[in-house]
Amino acid sequence: FVRTLPFMFQEKAAREQSNLPFAKAHLIKAYKEKKPDVMRILKEINCNKIVYKASCDERRFPDFQAILVPLFQKNLASDENIELLFGKVSYVRHLLLEWGSQLADPPPANSQAGEILSKYLYHSDVKRNPAPKSCAECGLVSDEGCSKCSSCKTVAYCSANCQRKHWPIHRPDCLRAQGKTVPEKIAAKAQRKKEENEERERSGKEQ
Repeated sequence: FVRTLPFMFQEKAAREQSNLPFAKAHLIKAYKEKKPDVMRILKEINCNKIVYKASCDERRFPDFQAILVPLFQKNLASDENIELLFGKVSYVRHLLLEWGSQLADPPPANSQAGEILSKYLYHSDVKRNPAPKSCAECGLVSDEGCSKCSSCKTVAYCSANCQRKHWPIHRPDCLRAQGKTVPEKIAAKAQRKKEENEERERSGKEQ
C-alpha cells in the first residue's frame, strides 16, 4: 500500500485537472479543420472513421479508451501527439495514468485497469475478449465486438440492418478477399454507391 501512495496522489491530482468535454471538443474541431498531424495520427491508429462520425454527431463520440489504448500500442502516446489530439495532456492525464502505465507491466487481474486493458492486449496463451470493432457502415464502436462478415471476415457490423446497407459497397471487396472475380456490374454499382455517400457527407459538412 505504501508503495502505491505516490501513484494515488498523482492520479488524484490528474483527476482534478481532467476535462474530457474540452478534450472531446478539441479533437472534433481539429478533425473538422482537417489538421494534417491529427489526420495522420488518427489514420495510424485506425480511428479516423469513428472520429468522423463523432464530428457529424457528438453523441456518437467513442470511449476515450478506443483512441488512447491504440496510441499506446503503436508507441504514439507522446505528449506532443496527445496535445495535438486533445488540446492539453492534463485533460486526459488521469486516463493515461490509469491505462498507459499498465501496458509494460500488466496490472493485477482484479484491478479496474486490468479489466479494461485485457480487452486490448493480446497474449497467445490466454483467450481475451476482442478489442472493440467499429461498424463498417455507421462507425459505431461496440465494447462487445461487432459481428464480422461471415464470408470474408474482413469487416464488422453492429446490426443486420447496417450490413444490408453496406453490402453494395462491401460486395466487391468481399469477393476479392475470397479470391473470386468481381463482375463489372457489381464493381460499378459499388463505385456509384461510394460516390453517393461521399456527396452526402460533403453536403452534410457544408450545412
